[in-house]
Amino acid sequence: MDDFMSKFEEAHLKKSKRESTFSFVSTSYLNIDDALGGGIPLGKVVEISGEAGVGKSAFVQDIITQAQQKDLSVVYLDIERKFDSYWARERANVNTDDLLIFEPKNIEGIAPACIELIENRLADIIIFDSVSALNLNCSLKEVLNPLLQKIVEYNTSLILLSQVRQDLENGGLTTPHNTELDHICNIRIMLKKLSIIKQEELIVGKTVEVNIYKNSLSVPCVKQIELFN
Repeated sequence: MDDFMSKFEEAHLKKSKRESTFSFVSTSYLNIDDALGGGIPLGKVVEISGEAGVGKSAFVQDIITQAQQKDLSVVYLDIERKFDSYWARERANVNTDDLLIFEPKNIEGIAPACIELIENRLADIIIFDSVSALNLNCSLKEVLNPLLQKIVEYNTSLILLSQVRQDLENGGLTTPHNTELDHICNIRIMLKKLSIIKQEELIVGKTVEVNIYKNSLSVPCVKQIELFN
C-alpha cells in the first residue's frame, strides 16, 4: 500500500505540473475559443476538417497569427505543396519569415524531422496540411505514434488538416483515417459553408458552421463564424 501511495503521489505531482503549464492559442474567434475551453490547446492533437474551399486554410492562418503574437514557433508541413505565403501575409497578417514551411519528400522523414524540431524548442505548433494528402503504405497511427509522446512532453500542439469525403458505407461525411483519428485526436472540428458574404456584389467571405464534434477538454457543440477572404 505504501508503494502504491508513493506512485499515486508522484503521478498526481506530474499531473499538477502539466496543468500549471497548460495553455491555449486563440483561434481569433471568441465564441469558438469559449466552446473549445480556451482555444487550441498546446500539448494536444486537433483535427480541422471540411470540404474543399470551406475555409480550412483561412481558419488555420488565423491560428498561426495568434500563435506568433505569443512568440510561439509554428511549423507548417505543406504536404500538398499549396501554401500561399503572399495570401497568408495579406489576408491574416501571418509573419511568413518566422513561419517554418517544411515540404517533406517522403512519409518516413516526417516524424524524425518533427521530433528534432520539437526537442530543439523550434516547434510549439505543428500543422499537417493535409492528412488527406498522405499516401500511406501503413496506418496513420504508425506515422504519428513517434510524435505523440514528444507532443505531450514538450507541450506542442499538433493540428491535422483533412478534407471530408462521402461515407459510401454509412452515408454522411467522414474524413480519411477516421477511426484512427478518433483515437488520436483530443479535439475534432468540422467546417461547413453556410452562406456567402458579399459587399457591393463582391464576394468577401463566407459564414461557416464550426462543428466541434469531439472535445476531451470541454463539451462538444456547434458554433458559427464569419471567415473573410
